[in-house]
Amino acid sequence: MPIVKYGGLLTIVAVMLLATVGCQRDDRLVKLAQEATESTRQMVQMQAETAQQRDLLEAERREIAGQRFRDPIIANIGLVLACLLPLVLGIYVLRGYGNASQPDVAVTEILVQELTSDSPLLLPSPNRIAALEYQTEPESQREPSKPV
Repeated sequence: MPIVKYGGLLTIVAVMLLATVGCQRDDRLVKLAQEATESTRQMVQMQAETAQQRDLLEAERREIAGQRFRDPIIANIGLVLACLLPLVLGIYVLRGYGNASQPDVAVTEILVQELTSDSPLLLPSPNRIAALEYQTEPESQREPSKPV
């Protein structure tokens, strides 16, 4: 708005200059009045461009402020989800363990007995495994057996 006041002031000055000269037509004063009018028009145009740029900057500032507000919230949600994942997995495993069926329990019991017994029925005995480990001669170096 201040530019409009100055434009009006320049117009008033131009009119007063014309009035002081009188009714004589002086080309210099007419040219001065036209230049004042042109300057006023350019000033109003520049003011409009400046206002438009200011509005664009304000819109960009608001967008950045909104983004600064949203980004930490999104990061915190990701962090909370990452922390809850092990808990959810643990609950899932515990619920599955509590719902074990009877055949699963029986198979588990048999495996525990086989692994802890000195003479297992289903698995190879520890003595047999030890005997295989202490073989001194590989099979490729043994004498071939003769057919009977």
